Amino acid sequence: MSQDFCNIDYRDNKLDCKFIETQEQLNEIYIEIDNCNSPIAIDLEFKRVSTYRPIPCLIQLAYFLDGIKCIRAIDLLAEIDSYLLVVKLCDVKLNKIFHSMNQDIECISVIADRMPNNVDDMQIMMAFQSTEDQVSYSDMVKLILDIELDKTECVSDWSHRPLSRKQLEYAMKDVEYLLDIHSIILNIIPDDKLKWYRQEIDDHLTLLSRNIWLDKTLNKAVNSEKDQIYIESNYAIIKWREQEAIYRNIPRQRIFTDLQIKEFIKLIVKNDKNILEKIKELLSSERKQYRNYHCKPRQNNYMKKDEELDSLSTSKRLSIFIEGLNESFNDSYKRSRKIKCLPLSNKTMYKNDLINHLISLREDISQMHQISTRLLATSEQLKRCTYGIENVKEILPNWRYEIFGKVVERLVEIIENITLTI
Repeated sequence: MSQDFCNIDYRDNKLDCKFIETQEQLNEIYIEIDNCNSPIAIDLEFKRVSTYRPIPCLIQLAYFLDGIKCIRAIDLLAEIDSYLLVVKLCDVKLNKIFHSMNQDIECISVIADRMPNNVDDMQIMMAFQSTEDQVSYSDMVKLILDIELDKTECVSDWSHRPLSRKQLEYAMKDVEYLLDIHSIILNIIPDDKLKWYRQEIDDHLTLLSRNIWLDKTLNKAVNSEKDQIYIESNYAIIKWREQEAIYRNIPRQRIFTDLQIKEFIKLIVKNDKNILEKIKELLSSERKQYRNYHCKPRQNNYMKKDEELDSLSTSKRLSIFIEGLNESFNDSYKRSRKIKCLPLSNKTMYKNDLINHLISLREDISQMHQISTRLLATSEQLKRCTYGIENVKEILPNWRYEIFGKVVERLVEIIENITLTI
């Protein structure tokens, strides 16, 4: 049954709140969106337990129409055309406001395979106005509007129907204050920071068009104290697991765990002759019920269709992959072993000291500009700069390079010149 919560007073704004569950109701929302005179705040509720991709369950919108704040909670599991809704919301003319948009945009891509633009993320915008890292929506509402939010429904099962009144009220609150917060911060953020923020949003959307989790995991795989074969094996196995998880549409940890990846690599680095048998033992030792997990593969751009491989279980496919990986490393094994980095030395100690100094310097610059420390640079990024894994301008581009990267680049150059004489 449809549930309406109409004419609820909030300060000077009147709220018109509705739950949408039919196509006829949704058609009226399209007309409202065309006629609204404000940005549109967006939030999504989803379920993600046994699948790689989230299952979008509810989308909440907030916008002003003739001076009234309209809040709409739309049931994405009802018999409605959710694809057309998302296409309409992705219109470049609409300014869309999110809070921590990564998972919301992932849900949008699941529904319509599109990447919205002309977006604002209040968590990112807030990071340019505060030294706090990743300020939550409830903390932001408390800090800016002095309103306490009830978060008891944040772990609800959003796929269960019918939704309770408490669930709907919670979902609507998740977008109710975004327009107010957006207006307030936009009016006080300095022009230079607003320019930095716009650059950050553009870069963030570019990252979101790729697999962010995979990028972060591959970055962590690079460890300056490991040899080349370790790094190459880590990269290959992590990529393979991600492709398999996407292909089977199951969580990556159900293919195999991060701990098991480390065990696989130890066997490869040792050039173990019984690697396939030992990997099978590892797979069967933990969460055995998932190792031969079968589900209908979904066509995608990440993996070519192979009818022979498609009929095999994940463990069989892994064996074929590991066998090929092991063979490819056998020819260059001796060469790879020779180029391993030196153990802890004066050179490493100098660079570790530099990393600690850069972390301290980052805190000072963060305080000076009143921006989040993690937004400025993560400790992992500073490590990558120090060890020369990537160019400083690539790791700390645009505004980051101007206020921090130049100093990092100069200090890394000085330490590199010192260590050359050791």
